[in-house]
Amino acid sequence: MSKRQEHQPRATVGAKYPPVSAAGWATQAPHWACMGVGKFDCEYDENLYDLLNEIGAGDGDAEAPTGWWQAFEIGENETFDLEHYGAQWLLARGDSNGFFWVTAYLTEQSRDLVVTELSEQYSAWLSATGEAS
Repeated sequence: MSKRQEHQPRATVGAKYPPVSAAGWATQAPHWACMGVGKFDCEYDENLYDLLNEIGAGDGDAEAPTGWWQAFEIGENETFDLEHYGAQWLLARGDSNGFFWVTAYLTEQSRDLVVTELSEQYSAWLSATGEAS
């Protein structure tokens, strides 16, 4: 299987979303049905965005091609979020257009692979733009 095929969601006949993508996304969680119009897909994302703004977390830059991101894990006592997102390893991202989205991963390793890729792309962008410190 090529790298490109590994990152494409698997097709499931008769289903709008496959149960698990090849990249490890949790795709049958209620969150995949949100897909709201506007900055946030749903109320859960908006609450998460507010929390991230309060703690000032995140890597990257909204102006970079990668946007900004924050990886985190849903705690054991946060069952409503776990049920909504379908997995405990999340990656929140934002871009220069003000959009914010959350992707849930079935394993920490799946999420961390994406974080590593984003970090590498962001570092390359900083170097190319002369903004690297």
